[in-house]
Amino acid sequence: MLESIAATSEKISVENSDEVSDYPRFALKKDGEFTGVFFTGIPGSHEFTSLVLAILNDYSKGKLPDADTQKCISRLKGPIRLRTFVSLSCENCPDVIQALNAIAKSK
Repeated sequence: MLESIAATSEKISVENSDEVSDYPRFALKKDGEFTGVFFTGIPGSHEFTSLVLAILNDYSKGKLPDADTQKCISRLKGPIRLRTFVSLSCENCPDVIQALNAIAKSK
């Protein structure tokens, strides 16, 4: 799946690690640096949309928070660790995930 996504743009590539895991997982990087966005499992449905938006957001092309929300995010203090769990039946998950991704990328 990741190779297929990477084939859509020269700006996207897949870098394999030697880390062994019992389940599929991957992280997004931009310019060689982790963005703070990680996926566990194979994203489908809303999660796949969240993956595509996370990639687009790295290049300011996706669904970004408005200026006031970005100011609020920038005022958050201390190290923040967010862990998102999704439900396939949750209609709000895509919006919540994108908001959390924005917070992760700003910190």
